[in-house]
Amino acid sequence: MISLGYWFSAYTLGLLLHPYKTVRELVRRPVFGPLVTAPLVIWGVCWLTTMIGLRFGWVVLWILGLEATPRFIHILAFLWWWLTNFLLLWQMVVAYLWVRFKVATGN
Repeated sequence: MISLGYWFSAYTLGLLLHPYKTVRELVRRPVFGPLVTAPLVIWGVCWLTTMIGLRFGWVVLWILGLEATPRFIHILAFLWWWLTNFLLLWQMVVAYLWVRFKVATGN
């Protein structure tokens, strides 16, 4: 299990830091092909965390001694949309490279 976590994190970090090289390697090793959808998986985890946070967020804010002011909510909304746009663009780049390398290798 630790080995699987290591490979997932290593390839995901590779997709973020140097997507061209990592996607080329993922196309050569079809076993790791599903990692191309890593940005969507990350977004899904963030979405689920946000939904849970919206349901039980007041408890966390109360424990931390914070108050949900309109400014605080706007900052969180900005961060959420920034993360969503970043992950969408990242997924588009990775998908483009995946298709490009698949066509180039003739698979």
